[in-house]
Amino acid sequence: MPSYDALLWSVIVSALVFDFVNGWNDSANSIATVVGTRVLSPIKAVLLAAVLNMAGAFMGQAVAKAVAGEIVNTELISQTVLLSAMSGAIIWAAWMTMIGMPISGSHSLLGGFLGAAVAKAGIQVVKAKGVVTILTAMLVSPILGFILTYILYLVIARLFARRAPGPTGRMFGRLQLVSVSSMSLMHGANDAQKVMGIITLGLLLGGHQDNLNVQPWVVVACGLAISMGTALGGWKVIKTLGHGLSRLKPVDGFAAETAASLVLYIAKSIGIPVSTTHIITGCILGVGATKGINSVRWGLGQKILLAWVFTLPSAMVMGGAIYWILFAGFGLDHQPKPPWNIDTHVRGDGKVELEWPSVKEATSYQIYRYERIDEETEAKEREKAAQNKKYRYVLRVSDTEVQVGKDIKGNTFIDDSAEPSHRYVYRIRATNEFGHSRKSTREYPVNTANRGAAEAPPDSPEED
Repeated sequence: MPSYDALLWSVIVSALVFDFVNGWNDSANSIATVVGTRVLSPIKAVLLAAVLNMAGAFMGQAVAKAVAGEIVNTELISQTVLLSAMSGAIIWAAWMTMIGMPISGSHSLLGGFLGAAVAKAGIQVVKAKGVVTILTAMLVSPILGFILTYILYLVIARLFARRAPGPTGRMFGRLQLVSVSSMSLMHGANDAQKVMGIITLGLLLGGHQDNLNVQPWVVVACGLAISMGTALGGWKVIKTLGHGLSRLKPVDGFAAETAASLVLYIAKSIGIPVSTTHIITGCILGVGATKGINSVRWGLGQKILLAWVFTLPSAMVMGGAIYWILFAGFGLDHQPKPPWNIDTHVRGDGKVELEWPSVKEATSYQIYRYERIDEETEAKEREKAAQNKKYRYVLRVSDTEVQVGKDIKGNTFIDDSAEPSHRYVYRIRATNEFGHSRKSTREYPVNTANRGAAEAPPDSPEED
């Protein structure tokens, strides 16, 4: 069985592999137009895009924090969820790249993440507001790109209507180097940050950091991964976008890339992950629409649209299925049963001693102590719980929780910080080798005024 650290490393590696595959498919987003207009050769274009993708990865953390904190409730997920999400996204993105279909890496990641998280914790794990915001942005952004490109192209056409085609074409060929560079920079800023968010969340769940700030080495690793994928070049996808959708001239490429860069910059600035693929495709269609309906190969556009529609649900199914394979087949997300029948008593020196049967799956335990409330209030709470069938366990008999023992390896513990003549309640959490844990729902009371004996535990069903 892999250790908890091995599981974290699996999450990091799978996230970087997805980043690479995303760059492989999305290389078309950055360079399809400049290759389609023949301003740059394919090799020079992918190298330029790879360098600028790397530079773009250092442009902020807003998108990374949105991916890590605004999609699902992080308290309800685990490392296994992240590993499953990345695996599902990798399979779908790699398959689409190999058949030459431009798809959204953002949709692949979001779908895999949601599918795995729901498979573990149910629909309540989803943060509806964050998901709706992201999906709305992904829907609106290509439409905005289409409109901006359409308007920009008409303005350029009006301004340069009386200029000679040859010099104008050469001028926009040079300008396109600027626009494609901007597009590649924004692509790295938006897409590399999505994976940074996943790795940062993995580190948070693994206890290696206590916030969603992206560590420098994560930025470098994600920048390298996406730039290497871009350098490999998804040539079939580049052909689809650069030549298959609409025939492009340098002025067309400049208009599409400029509008796409602007939309991506807006999204990056407000911290919303969007699909670079959808945006540049919408921009290319916007250019084509200025030349008449027949200038766009709408049949290919329909196939691309179908790939977009199926990406999110397909990645969700894959992420959820992989989670269940890892959970049921390999036990990677099983929680240990909490200790049962804990023996509590007060020693002659006034210290509280706890002893419990060993839990097979547990590698450590944590001890929690509560100060019990007064007897009158406690009696009222118990009566309320007895009348309300929703209360399965009596857990409202104590106040502030204090952790008095951490990472205990054996199955005995002495609480030497307990005060004399106090009434306490103890609960124990068992943690397994993957860092998954579960706290006992049953409470074990003790009165330090009664040395050598403990109170009888409240009636409670056996732990699940």
